[in-house]
Amino acid sequence: MRFLRNTWAVLQRELVRMTHQPMYLTLMLVLPLLSFAFFALLFNQGVARNIPIAILDEDHTTLSRKVAQMIDDTPTAMVAYDIQDIDEGERLMREGRVMAIVQIPAFFEKCILSNTQTHIENYVSGTNITVNGLLSKDIQTAVTTFSAGIQLQLLTKQGLTERQAMAQLMPVRFDRHVLFNPYINYGYYLAPSFLPMMLLIFVVLTTVFSIGTELKNSTAREWLRTADDSVGAALLGKTLPVTAGMFLLSLAMFVIIFKVVGTPLNGSLAIILTGTLLEVGLGQRDAGTMADILAARDRAAAGPTAPARGLILWETRYARTHPEAGEEKRE
Repeated sequence: MRFLRNTWAVLQRELVRMTHQPMYLTLMLVLPLLSFAFFALLFNQGVARNIPIAILDEDHTTLSRKVAQMIDDTPTAMVAYDIQDIDEGERLMREGRVMAIVQIPAFFEKCILSNTQTHIENYVSGTNITVNGLLSKDIQTAVTTFSAGIQLQLLTKQGLTERQAMAQLMPVRFDRHVLFNPYINYGYYLAPSFLPMMLLIFVVLTTVFSIGTELKNSTAREWLRTADDSVGAALLGKTLPVTAGMFLLSLAMFVIIFKVVGTPLNGSLAIILTGTLLEVGLGQRDAGTMADILAARDRAAAGPTAPARGLILWETRYARTHPEAGEEKRE
């Protein structure tokens, strides 16, 4: 009880010192929050959005306007200019006002409706590799989706069922797997590194400031007397406000990382197995393969990670059949 009373006395003294030293609260609360806000704004967008492009529509038909609208609806591209010739587009690109030019040729609608081969030219600035890749991907996706939709309508009008038409459009399923940066968002990797680093820096600065001012102002002996000459109580009482403040800041940091930036929570065994079990339930995987997946201990053998929405760990069971578990236990 005496140790707790001494700790409480030092804690009260430290709270009074905090109210009389603005720099104390600035280091402990204001500057960390400002740094968190800076990184939240920096990583909030994640990838480039609404990159200005120019459209050269030489067809001026309903289908050409529709494909231009689909390109404009992509998250990356924004149709900022309707140009009259390619020279105007090149001038805008040299001035840095657009990053790409999409040229829709004449007789575009006629070729689509007659099932004749046609093409759309896409000129993308190579000055920014990331923007180049994002624009090319989204524009290609929009054009491919548009052409597939038109061909699907034409094939169904010819008497084919939707399944038969889709088989002709996509006879082979194509799965895209982006390695090393699957979200193409470096904020997911930088935010969990920079924000804890900033929190650690301010923990050190605040702790050094709180103890250093005692030495600078020659009040260390008074600090120790408040703790009844107990070094442990003196240190605990002084660091408790800093610990509590930094704990609250860490909660704010997690909100920024996982809510504002949107860093995904991957790697949970329960969520990975849930995604694999969903495949079993949908008939995409044989239930007998679950034992092989666990025995292989290879992430590539399992299914996709289930979306972390509405999932809670209710109970864990270890069956008697598991060689490492022994008898059944519950947690």
